Amino acid sequence: MSAGPQPIPPLKTVLVGDLKTVPPNGKLGYFLWRRRMWLEGTFGTSLLEPWEKMILVFIWLLLTTLLLTGVVKYLPQHLHFIQRRAVYYFMGREGDVGELVHKTGAGWGAASGTEL
Repeated sequence: MSAGPQPIPPLKTVLVGDLKTVPPNGKLGYFLWRRRMWLEGTFGTSLLEPWEKMILVFIWLLLTTLLLTGVVKYLPQHLHFIQRRAVYYFMGREGDVGELVHKTGAGWGAASGTEL
């Protein structure tokens, strides 16, 4: 018993609503359909109700936003702190990075017999 050919769904059904097993026409629609099929198959979200999927997406977006905010706000300050600690460990005292580079370069120049 054949059901016959299935109609090709429009592009908007790939982004919202039920996920059809027939890919839509067009390169963009096909690409988005394949990505959504991969995500739902990998993480098992095809077994969830639509409202459960929305909660899952909301939690994922919230955690991603918090992580990116932490990286943008905290990472530059922490990298500066790490740089100062590295200078302290190399020089034995608090100092300037330029001073460390100058001393290191002068040592290399003296070892090669040329002055920097």
